[in-house]
Amino acid sequence: MRTSDTPYDRYRRDAEELMQRLDESHRVAEDVAAWKETRQALRERGVLDSVEASLRKLRAFWIRSERKRGKSLRDARLHADDVMARVRKLL
Repeated sequence: MRTSDTPYDRYRRDAEELMQRLDESHRVAEDVAAWKETRQALRERGVLDSVEASLRKLRAFWIRSERKRGKSLRDARLHADDVMARVRKLL
Protein backbone atom coordinates (compact mmCIF):
# COMPACT_ATOMS: atom_id res chain seq x y z
CA MET A 1 0.00 0.00 0.00
CA ARG A 2 1.31 3.43 -0.88
CA THR A 3 1.40 6.19 1.68
CA SER A 4 -0.64 8.45 -0.58
CA ASP A 5 -3.56 5.99 -0.84
CA THR A 6 -6.88 7.36 0.13
CA PRO A 7 -9.55 5.24 1.73
CA TYR A 8 -11.44 5.32 -1.56
CA ASP A 9 -8.40 3.98 -3.47
CA ARG A 10 -8.08 1.11 -0.99
CA TYR A 11 -11.82 0.45 -1.29
CA ARG A 12 -11.64 0.33 -5.11
CA ARG A 13 -8.61 -1.95 -5.05
CA ASP A 14 -10.28 -4.28 -2.54
CA ALA A 15 -13.48 -4.32 -4.61
CA GLU A 16 -11.50 -5.20 -7.77
CA GLU A 17 -9.72 -8.04 -5.96
CA LEU A 18 -13.02 -9.33 -4.66
CA MET A 19 -14.53 -9.27 -8.16
CA GLN A 20 -11.53 -11.16 -9.54
CA ARG A 21 -11.86 -13.85 -6.87
CA LEU A 22 -15.61 -14.05 -7.52
CA ASP A 23 -15.04 -14.43 -11.27
CA GLU A 24 -12.47 -17.16 -10.66
CA SER A 25 -14.78 -19.10 -8.35
CA HIS A 26 -17.58 -18.72 -10.92
CA ARG A 27 -15.31 -20.14 -13.65
CA VAL A 28 -14.34 -23.04 -11.40
CA ALA A 29 -18.00 -23.81 -10.69
CA GLU A 30 -18.77 -23.77 -14.43
CA ASP A 31 -15.85 -26.13 -15.09
CA VAL A 32 -17.07 -28.52 -12.40
CA ALA A 33 -20.59 -28.52 -13.85
CA ALA A 34 -19.26 -29.14 -17.36
CA TRP A 35 -17.10 -32.01 -16.12
CA LYS A 36 -20.13 -33.58 -14.40
CA GLU A 37 -22.06 -33.43 -17.67
CA THR A 38 -19.13 -34.99 -19.52
CA ARG A 39 -18.84 -37.77 -16.95
CA GLN A 40 -22.56 -38.48 -17.30
CA ALA A 41 -22.23 -38.73 -21.09
CA LEU A 42 -19.23 -41.04 -20.75
CA ARG A 43 -21.13 -43.18 -18.23
CA GLU A 44 -24.04 -43.51 -20.66
CA ARG A 45 -21.64 -44.66 -23.38
CA GLY A 46 -20.06 -47.15 -20.99
CA VAL A 47 -16.52 -45.78 -21.28
CA LEU A 48 -16.27 -43.77 -18.06
CA ASP A 49 -14.04 -46.28 -16.25
CA SER A 50 -11.52 -46.53 -19.06
CA VAL A 51 -11.40 -42.75 -19.54
CA GLU A 52 -10.86 -42.12 -15.83
CA ALA A 53 -8.13 -44.77 -15.72
CA SER A 54 -6.42 -43.08 -18.66
CA LEU A 55 -6.68 -39.71 -16.96
CA ARG A 56 -5.11 -41.11 -13.78
CA LYS A 57 -2.26 -42.58 -15.84
CA LEU A 58 -1.78 -39.27 -17.63
CA ARG A 59 -1.60 -37.39 -14.32
CA ALA A 60 0.94 -39.86 -12.95
CA PHE A 61 3.00 -39.48 -16.15
CA TRP A 62 3.04 -35.69 -15.81
CA ILE A 63 4.12 -35.91 -12.18
CA ARG A 64 6.95 -38.34 -13.05
CA SER A 65 8.14 -36.24 -15.98
CA GLU A 66 8.17 -33.03 -13.94
CA ARG A 67 10.03 -34.76 -11.12
CA LYS A 68 12.64 -35.94 -13.62
CA ARG A 69 13.07 -32.33 -14.68
CA GLY A 70 13.92 -31.43 -11.10
CA LYS A 71 10.68 -29.90 -9.85
CA SER A 72 9.52 -30.50 -6.31
CA LEU A 73 6.70 -32.95 -5.73
CA ARG A 74 4.33 -30.11 -4.84
CA ASP A 75 5.16 -28.18 -8.03
CA ALA A 76 4.91 -31.35 -10.11
CA ARG A 77 1.46 -32.09 -8.71
CA LEU A 78 0.30 -28.53 -9.30
CA HIS A 79 1.50 -28.70 -12.90
CA ALA A 80 -0.16 -32.09 -13.41
CA ASP A 81 -3.43 -30.77 -11.98
CA ASP A 82 -3.24 -27.81 -14.35
CA VAL A 83 -2.70 -30.12 -17.32
CA MET A 84 -5.59 -32.33 -16.19
CA ALA A 85 -7.89 -29.32 -15.94
CA ARG A 86 -7.05 -28.38 -19.52
CA VAL A 87 -7.64 -31.97 -20.68
CA ARG A 88 -11.01 -32.08 -18.94
CA LYS A 89 -12.01 -28.85 -20.64
CA LEU A 90 -11.20 -30.42 -24.00
CA LEU A 91 -13.35 -33.46 -23.24
